[in-house]
Amino acid sequence: MLELQEQAENSDFSGELFTTDPALSLLTTCTSQLSAEVTCREMLDYFQARPELPGIIVLEVDQPIGIIPRNKLFAKLIKPYWRDMFNKRSVKALLEDEDFNNKPTILPHTSLLSEVIAAALSRPLHCQLDPIILADNKDYLLLDCQSFLLTQSHIFQTFHTHMGHLRQENIHLTSQLTESLEKFQALQTQLEHQESTDRYRQQILEHQNRELRSQVNDIRNQYNQLLSVVQKVSQQSQIALQVTTVSANNLSQELNQVFRFNGTLEQELIIMEKASSEIEYISRQVKHLALQASLIIARSGGQFNSFSFITSEINKLGDQCFDANKQLSGLANRLRQRLPELAQAVQVGDGTTRDLVNQIKPMKAILQELALATQQLEITSVN
Repeated sequence: MLELQEQAENSDFSGELFTTDPALSLLTTCTSQLSAEVTCREMLDYFQARPELPGIIVLEVDQPIGIIPRNKLFAKLIKPYWRDMFNKRSVKALLEDEDFNNKPTILPHTSLLSEVIAAALSRPLHCQLDPIILADNKDYLLLDCQSFLLTQSHIFQTFHTHMGHLRQENIHLTSQLTESLEKFQALQTQLEHQESTDRYRQQILEHQNRELRSQVNDIRNQYNQLLSVVQKVSQQSQIALQVTTVSANNLSQELNQVFRFNGTLEQELIIMEKASSEIEYISRQVKHLALQASLIIARSGGQFNSFSFITSEINKLGDQCFDANKQLSGLANRLRQRLPELAQAVQVGDGTTRDLVNQIKPMKAILQELALATQQLEITSVN
């Protein structure tokens, strides 16, 4: 009983008793069984050797046929005449006595306390406090109702104490709840203010988002314009490169022709110089011939006066040949002086053409890279 009281004062145990319908396994039981053929004297010795027993289960063929409550037995033994009769009887015969002939109350060992109480109260008044048998297969346990009721009173006392603690805790929790509600209201006010601030920020973000989308559209349009310009630049650059290449090739061919013409012109100058020398020689011969004719006319004594006109024309022709030779020689000299300059100009032009062609090669690579970059821009624009 004291063990049950200590268990009842334990919070976990008492909580289980208070909040649920607990099983009988929470209470203390005992195993006290005797055969129905045992004498009452032997049963008395059994009781005296075990003062804690609330009673004894009487078995016949391993089945309980009755209960001998300790309190009722010792109440009977106070009477002297009954003691003399008691010592001569068997336990089975004792069950015929009106105080012991009640049918035993047998319940499963898994029964709940509420079921035990209901079964005890359903018995006649004079045997309501008799022990109850708990059956576990073929094992039988004895539960003392008086100890059980006393334990219940301690449990209820602990329950009331526990309820007092719960009320104090409830007051404390109510105070904490009030404080928490005040904090909650303050937090709710702060949250409403924060929500208002968040809505304002959300409006600002939406406005900024619209502006950002507008800027993105502008950038996309500018990007498309840039892409179009880059494509046109790439196309025009390729065309210009092709034209430049063709022009450079044509210029190189023209310079080659000029170079060949320079050689031809030099040969022509040689011919002109030879012709100038021959004209000079002819001019001297004409003058000499005119001089001879003048001498002949002078010696003829007027016989060949009619040839004086011819002589005069021959002198004029000689002078003209001399002047023509002089001009031709001057032209040849001037052309010869220009030939080195022309040759140098041709060499410079040829070098410039070669440099232009060499510079066109890396320009082709750059234009190829520009074309690839344009393709990448187109792919990016589509994505």
